[in-house]
Amino acid sequence: MTTIETQAAGVHEREALARAATRELQRHAWLRPGAFLAGAALCLPVLQAPATPSAAAWLVVIAGVAGLQLWLALQLHRAPEGLPAAAPWRLATLCAVASGAAWGAGWLLLAPGLDRTGQLVYLVAALLALLPAVPGYAPHQRALQGLCLAALAPPVVGGLAPEPVTAWPVTGALAALLLIALHLSREASRSFGARYADARGKELLLAQLAAERDAAVAANLAKSRFITAASHDLRQPMHALSIQLESLDIPGIPASARDPLTRIRNSVGNLNQMFESLLDISRLDTAGYRAGERMFRLPDFAAGLSEVAAPLAARKGVAFRVEGLEGAVCGDEKLLRQVLLNLLANALAYTPQGEVSLRLRDDQGCLVLEVGDTGCGIAEEDQVRIFTEFFRADRTRVQHEGLGLGLSIVRRVCDLIGAQVEVTSHLGRGSTFTVRTPYRLQHAPAAFPGGLGTPVPAIPSLHGKWIAVIEDDPNIVEAYRDAFARRGANVVVLPEKIDALDRELAQLAQLDLIVSDYRLRDTTGDLLIERLRESFNEDIPAVVVTADTAPEHADRFRKMGVELLHKPLSFRTLLATAEALLLRGPAREAPASAQ
Repeated sequence: MTTIETQAAGVHEREALARAATRELQRHAWLRPGAFLAGAALCLPVLQAPATPSAAAWLVVIAGVAGLQLWLALQLHRAPEGLPAAAPWRLATLCAVASGAAWGAGWLLLAPGLDRTGQLVYLVAALLALLPAVPGYAPHQRALQGLCLAALAPPVVGGLAPEPVTAWPVTGALAALLLIALHLSREASRSFGARYADARGKELLLAQLAAERDAAVAANLAKSRFITAASHDLRQPMHALSIQLESLDIPGIPASARDPLTRIRNSVGNLNQMFESLLDISRLDTAGYRAGERMFRLPDFAAGLSEVAAPLAARKGVAFRVEGLEGAVCGDEKLLRQVLLNLLANALAYTPQGEVSLRLRDDQGCLVLEVGDTGCGIAEEDQVRIFTEFFRADRTRVQHEGLGLGLSIVRRVCDLIGAQVEVTSHLGRGSTFTVRTPYRLQHAPAAFPGGLGTPVPAIPSLHGKWIAVIEDDPNIVEAYRDAFARRGANVVVLPEKIDALDRELAQLAQLDLIVSDYRLRDTTGDLLIERLRESFNEDIPAVVVTADTAPEHADRFRKMGVELLHKPLSFRTLLATAEALLLRGPAREAPASAQ
């Protein structure tokens, strides 16, 4: 900050302090004239003769000062922020000195003619008139000291005169009171400044925290937008590769190439699932993100985890054991898979020798999963902190490179799916992580219709079915065309331009299923699906396979009766979804014919 900027900031703070003091003066503005007049009224009964020139002059002065105070109060009420910062305090200091002088001079004029009781009443009345003004004048040392000097100095001087107005004990008490009042006025001004500085500091700190929070939120949203945009381009080639690999006729390939190709296909499938899980984790902070609910078999779930973990364990020379469980559950398979993969990776990283195990068990009808190891274990004082971001126990840093995010992601995902994660560990004997899910165990059906969540008794063939493909990526178009054609389907690739689309539709007599992307070059898949349905006057079964993971699309497609899948996915999932949609038939009642 430059010298000019520093000076400007200092001027701004001084002006802000003056405005705060003015607000304090305004708060007590209407109380001062009322108390002033009440004190004068209290003195009337003890005056010897209210009509005497001294008493009359004093009452006129009292009325004039009260009028000045009322005028100041009216000015502050009309434009408290409009007045210059110093202007109210020049007026306030004038009022303070005038108020004190009125009672101080009144003492010199009236006290000689009063008895002891009258003098005591006058002093009490003066305190009643002047004390309510102290809080308003407290922020400004000169105003408060002017009030005290003008009110108490004349009685003290009068008591020290050759012919004292009051006895020396009273004069001494008033002198002590004057000194105390001057000291307290200085302390009151300092106290107000300190309170203001403390409040201002807190205000600036809160503003800074709010700005940093807003910046963090903006950065997080920018990150989410970037990941959403980048993931669309990353998902496309992965999806095309998955479809093409899974459409290959494995039994027709020579035996020498069959096993490597199967391993490649399984690896790509695992890569797709990891990629999808990574993108799901990146969306955990996105507003509106909700865990999914799809039926999945536990044997298949355990086998998928084993396919990933077993080679890693074998490469490290660690035994890997799985205790599976029959049945199925309905929940978010991808997020639960991410939890278990993180726990298994953590166990393998910190187990130099021995065994890592995965166990699925039934606990009062709910699925519970346990990942155990015979590794180095976790100290008791670290067992709570391991779930915080970037935490890594000092004693294990040399064993494993990483950022310390794996277990924090486990906790966040468990919170999202309603699960609980616990750890029991002993140093040198290993650890066991337990994930208690709310997923109820069910009987495993014979088949799943790829995301529809309910079993079906039979799966119809795609042979002879007419399938429309709407996709702007030529690699994916060819993958769809080849994969569906291998199963006997008639594949029609439709353009997204309306004129060209209408010409193609004019040559089609039948359409059984629509497979479309969502974000196309010039339009969106939902609009083209509606146009196809209107053209055939039928709610043709449709599935949207998109790399756009924005959560707001789910409601739109649910109302349309369109199944929503996200890239990349296996062709088996797409095939099962397509067959289930064909079995289910039209998703809604057919729309009325256009007149």
